Amino acid sequence: MSVCALLISTTLTAALAEEPAGEGALEPGPRPVFLALPLVSYDSNLRLGLGAFGQVILPDPSGETPYRANLSTQLLFTTGGYQNHFLRADLPALGGSRWRLMVTARRIAWTRAPYYGLGPDSARSEDPGHDLWAQSRWLLRADARAGLPGPFEVFGALNVQREGVSADPNARLSQEQPLGFDGGRLVWLGAGVIYEGRDNEVNPRRGLAADLSFRVSSPWLGSDWAYQGVNLGVRGAVPLGDRVVWASNLIVDARFGEEPFFTMSSFAGLSRGGVLGGRWTLRGLPEERLRGDGVALTQHELRVTVIEHSVRGAPWAWSLVPFVDVGQVWLWDAPPPETLAVGAGLGLRLVAKELLVLRVDVARSVDTYAEAPTRRPSTQVLVLSEHPF
Repeated sequence: MSVCALLISTTLTAALAEEPAGEGALEPGPRPVFLALPLVSYDSNLRLGLGAFGQVILPDPSGETPYRANLSTQLLFTTGGYQNHFLRADLPALGGSRWRLMVTARRIAWTRAPYYGLGPDSARSEDPGHDLWAQSRWLLRADARAGLPGPFEVFGALNVQREGVSADPNARLSQEQPLGFDGGRLVWLGAGVIYEGRDNEVNPRRGLAADLSFRVSSPWLGSDWAYQGVNLGVRGAVPLGDRVVWASNLIVDARFGEEPFFTMSSFAGLSRGGVLGGRWTLRGLPEERLRGDGVALTQHELRVTVIEHSVRGAPWAWSLVPFVDVGQVWLWDAPPPETLAVGAGLGLRLVAKELLVLRVDVARSVDTYAEAPTRRPSTQVLVLSEHPF
């Protein structure tokens, strides 16, 4: 991790610094920020990740949007058999209009993807290989948002993906054969409304953001499955002093119809991550630990700034972040869950120039196993970028 920190620190120092104009020179406009850095991450589920990340940020001098444009790309390979590569374009004010467009092309391959069963009573196996399958996903997603008078927006989304699924004949997935076991094509359309009242999208200190959306997947869209979903997400931040911010997140997501198993561990909406367990939600549990027809969860963080300084004129802030995540999934044809999944821990965050957040989270939870002892501690170490919400 010391090598990772050194590489990132050196690159950010050069990328985020702004040289002052010479005497008599014209006042320069906002300069593009170029980031090109080696990507070194660690996740207890995905293991050591190595790759590269590139980003070009065009600042917005008016301050009305987080930036004029954000173009990014990633190549990531991990020692846990996981690949995640993408190209993304984010234009907050497309052509000077109220429209914001984000288009992402992504490739995900995971030779050790987990499947622990469906519902809140699913359990891990003593033999890790029994819970594994191989995933191969190609995905194209477009999100369009249009500003309305005041802090409101409407948005639409189109998701097209091709899912490849394979598993050992003795694996749990082969034995249970849930819907989507053979893989296929998933297409869905979504629409919703957004309220954005935070002071900063990347690193908010105060305000509230919320989104309510509906989505539909159907053969008339070219999908192999037919289902409908609804999602509510609410994210907020409250300053408790000059150096302390309380941040919270609430997500409720429910689906009705024939949804394939490989999306039942995720949720839609505009919340980051979108996967249960691992890097973003219910930290302390393995990635994609829970699958169900619906999910409800809440997250809370106390972001305490302990060091503030500048690097060649660029402001940096280091924070300690105790956190807790609480939630659970449910199935429509099963009794409601009797217990909650809880994960808690401590994080270290670096916020560079209010444009980039790097984080290290150490989380602990208690997981359920099929063999005795059925309740065992689970610890996750996560090294990646962005606040989880």
